[in-house]
Amino acid sequence: MQILEDGRPHRRTEVIYERKSLSKKVKKRLKWIGISVKYELLSGFRNLYVSVKEENSNNIISLGTWHMLPYNLEDKAITAKNFDFDEALKNATSVLLYFHGTGEDRSSSLKKYNIFRYFFHVVAFDYRSYADSTYGELSESAVVNDCVQLYEWLTRRTLAPIFIWGHSLGAALATRSTAVLRSKPEIPQPIGLILEAPFTKMSDELYVHPYGKIFAWLPWFEATVIKPLQKNGFIFDNSKNILSIEIPVMILCAEDDRYAGSENYSDIKSYGLRGVRNFYVTVDEKENVTLGVWQILPSQLLNDLVNNEYYNYEGLLANGNHNILLYLHGNGGIRSVPLELYAILRNHFHIIAPDYRGYADSTKAELTEDYIVNDIVNLYKWLRGKTTARIFFWGHSLGTGVSTHTVSNLKAQNFVPSGLVLETPFSSVPDVMEHHYFLKLLSWLPWYRATMLDPIVHNGFGFESTKYIVDVDCPIMILHAKDDSIVPYELATKQQKIEIFQPKVMSLTIYLKPKDMATCFFIWPQSYRSTRGIL
Repeated sequence: MQILEDGRPHRRTEVIYERKSLSKKVKKRLKWIGISVKYELLSGFRNLYVSVKEENSNNIISLGTWHMLPYNLEDKAITAKNFDFDEALKNATSVLLYFHGTGEDRSSSLKKYNIFRYFFHVVAFDYRSYADSTYGELSESAVVNDCVQLYEWLTRRTLAPIFIWGHSLGAALATRSTAVLRSKPEIPQPIGLILEAPFTKMSDELYVHPYGKIFAWLPWFEATVIKPLQKNGFIFDNSKNILSIEIPVMILCAEDDRYAGSENYSDIKSYGLRGVRNFYVTVDEKENVTLGVWQILPSQLLNDLVNNEYYNYEGLLANGNHNILLYLHGNGGIRSVPLELYAILRNHFHIIAPDYRGYADSTKAELTEDYIVNDIVNLYKWLRGKTTARIFFWGHSLGTGVSTHTVSNLKAQNFVPSGLVLETPFSSVPDVMEHHYFLKLLSWLPWYRATMLDPIVHNGFGFESTKYIVDVDCPIMILHAKDDSIVPYELATKQQKIEIFQPKVMSLTIYLKPKDMATCFFIWPQSYRSTRGIL
């Protein structure tokens, strides 16, 4: 065993484990505890909470944390009656501490964990005010202080070498946390630092980010956006912090990084999916805009003996025997993200999931609301020409704005889909921005509306759903969690409170867990006598 300079044993395994299919015994156990075998990734992990202290007080912040076992321990963890996760971590050969990005939480990177677990115990956590971690003041120094304490907690529970992996904002937090750790020689230092999609500093990132560019031309952009962020402790100067790091650093970044990395969307097997094909549809011949699309067959059509490439996708789309769901993802998503939702929806629908222009491998073209909506209108027409099946829309977050505007435009062209599902909808983008916890830091500025909100509408990103939803002639289902911290619940109720909908609205509260609830609104034209058309 190699001994490090600080006297700490360096445990290293020379064996790379090949993950085997789960045994029947393990699958039976997974079914018994309510975990779908389709998501074997969720086995062999535990959820816990790590307490850290506020920087200048004795207040306690609780950080939601996942500990995921390497695959070679997975079967044992599931079948053993009293598997000891602490003992497994203590005897680990290597550990990866994962820092997620700003628009994510610890449940957002399942595909990456799927790879990491071949080699590491993986510990992933949420920062203060993210997911189910304790709400607290958000500043760079406060979050870094939490991260350093969580790292210290981890070193007290294992002698294994610890690697740190940070993505986007997580790369900035990981860099500064590692720099702070260097000033604490009494703490075992990490072995290596991996920075995925890092930036130099936040001010540089804001000028080149697709949404930052909307405002960057404004004369007061630096005074009303950059300077207040810096004044409130959001600097994230990676180029400075990385200079004090003496451990090996690996930087990973795609040359065309915009919203997502350069995934191979045709490699369906890499996503663990069957009955899915990747294809492309030209939706704007004049501008030569092509959208990347997934066709996801209903579960009833899957045949264990047939590989992805041998399904008759065109024929199954044309037969019209299964309702079709046109799924429109959110702003931070791409078509390969909501895999768990697809697994549920495909039990009831034939799914068509596109990426908007500028997203994933769709054509990089000018982004405005009208262009995006026109693309989806043309995609719907293409789909309508391919099948006689009933077509439903499902929009999530930004996708609710796109789908509502699209269905409104389709009505003007005498197309009426069978239903519209709005998951975490909003009334308009400016409304979301006014309620967003991050932008509230800027709302006190005298030029806030003129330089932040008005240009959004002026540049064609209003997505005023309350304006377009009145033209929708099909049944509408609105789904929203009352504790949503990104898109407030009241922005969904704005739509169901529209006066012309009042005779047509039914409200239903759904309790998912004792303290967890979501509300469902059904809205349908007078010609519909029940919600059967959409459920």
